[in-house]
Amino acid sequence: MRRVLIVLGAFVALALLLAVVGALLPVGHTARVRLELGTPPATVYGAIADVAEYPAWRSGLDSLTVVSTTPRLRWRESSTTGTMEFEQVAAQPPRRVQARILGAKEQGFGGSWTWDLAARPGGGTILTVTERGEVYNPLFRLLSRYFISPYASLERYARDLASHFGESPVPERLTP
Repeated sequence: MRRVLIVLGAFVALALLLAVVGALLPVGHTARVRLELGTPPATVYGAIADVAEYPAWRSGLDSLTVVSTTPRLRWRESSTTGTMEFEQVAAQPPRRVQARILGAKEQGFGGSWTWDLAARPGGGTILTVTERGEVYNPLFRLLSRYFISPYASLERYARDLASHFGESPVPERLTP
């Protein structure tokens, strides 16, 4: 019985230590990737803004439902990581799109993605995708900080978008 209590106490102490370390980490993070495409900005913008077509070219996306188009575009994505609802909060064709995750507090994480597009000298597009994320639960914050790359989703999206245009550039990680 004594050994059971020692093992149980060790697990509780470890959980408390992990929670304290997680609580000391910042809630927010920023990750950015840059991608150079040979496709014109208006065409790239069209693909980014047409969320209803995402299932045709985004890997890992099981389904997408457009929830509403007014007053703002809202959609729900289901993927291997779960279901999330987004709202487009800014659209400036063909330069910028910004969306945020809805219901963030209930999910334990939230944030926004911003797609900035610029004409590339000589033709094409320079796309910068920025994630400003927040992880509210200290244990999940610890896990996301040390075991889950904040760049993974951004890089996957960028590779899928490039592939959609028949291109294969590698996204470049940028320091925030």
